[in-house]
Amino acid sequence: MPVKTRLSGRLARRFTLGVAIAAAVPAVLVAALIVLPFSTRTFWLLAVFAREYSLLGALAALAATAAAVVALRLGARRAGAMTAAVAALCLVATLVPVVTAHHDARRLGVPLSYADYFQRPATTADRGPDATVTYARIGGTELLLDVWRPRSPAEKLGPAVVFVHGGSWTKGRRSMTPRWNEWLTEHGATVFDIDYRLAPPATWTQAPGDVRCAVGWVRRNAVRYGVDAGRIALMGMSAGGHLALLAAYTSGDTVGENAFPPSCETGDTSVSAVVSLYGPYDLAYSYDLAVPWWAAKWLSDGEGRGMVLDFIGGSPEKERAAYKTASPITYLRADVPPTLSIQGGHDQIEYPDDGRRAARLAHEAGASHRYVEIGYAGHAFDLAWGGFGAQMARAEIGDFLRHTIRTG
Repeated sequence: MPVKTRLSGRLARRFTLGVAIAAAVPAVLVAALIVLPFSTRTFWLLAVFAREYSLLGALAALAATAAAVVALRLGARRAGAMTAAVAALCLVATLVPVVTAHHDARRLGVPLSYADYFQRPATTADRGPDATVTYARIGGTELLLDVWRPRSPAEKLGPAVVFVHGGSWTKGRRSMTPRWNEWLTEHGATVFDIDYRLAPPATWTQAPGDVRCAVGWVRRNAVRYGVDAGRIALMGMSAGGHLALLAAYTSGDTVGENAFPPSCETGDTSVSAVVSLYGPYDLAYSYDLAVPWWAAKWLSDGEGRGMVLDFIGGSPEKERAAYKTASPITYLRADVPPTLSIQGGHDQIEYPDDGRRAARLAHEAGASHRYVEIGYAGHAFDLAWGGFGAQMARAEIGDFLRHTIRTG
């Protein structure tokens, strides 16, 4: 074989092998975030986006596999075979969320859009709130809400959504996920995205009353904002989902009314529907679910259990009565407002067992309750606004609100 031919073959082999390795690196990173458990808050957020946008990792893995096979045929036997094997494994790992998403979408009857796949996260929006209003002053604390109005207001009074942000009861602020507010206004709802008092110190006796106070404020000012007081829904995510459920379920319940009175002078605080995105129903049950060894310090001392401790002021062993009183499941009964609960099946912060158990109890009680589990999704999956999980959640929420508070 001529020297020039051998040289060109060697260069081609090295080039294709380099391409394979370069493509395999991002594929390995995405696959690792999908497969391996996370041990810190940063890795949790990265894992959320890796699962929701795993198709990008799959494309990289496919390119790496193809290039490695070419390198193998060009003579890079050991390196080519090893790279091809790793890339093929990554391809399988990154396709699992995509395949699972399509399975769940077929089960739910929701069409998935690849055209909508690549969108900015839910923490961004094309607009801001129309107004910021003080809805209560408690001691030296001023509680604010952002008003998001539809761009094309209806001639008649329309529906409203009181939105409660997440943040494990210790952090977060109103309108921290503005894309949800923007989307809800696009469907004809006026959105009131509220602040509430955060822990520490323990605010389990205060935050639910703040949410009820906000609902009462919206009802009192309904006509002013073009809202039908009989068409108000509560919606929240994570800790906000818990508070939304608690405020909705305790209104009209004698025990709940006494435990969590509105934190301001107000009248009726009832709502027509409630939506919870991965919010806990039973705080003690969720606390007692096994914390995996790889995340023990993070979930026990920082996030997760640590924030429940800040919210309640102690562990279930010491504050069992408080945990029961502060759990929406305590007030679950036949006449609670129609409820939609959406949960990620791979949520390692708020385990799906809690939501599944609540769904069973709601069915037994005869409550109007729909539980939707998105199998591959993790906690806060909807931050990836274009991801398949967020697409399914929007379809479910849109259908639910159309039937309960008659949004557009």
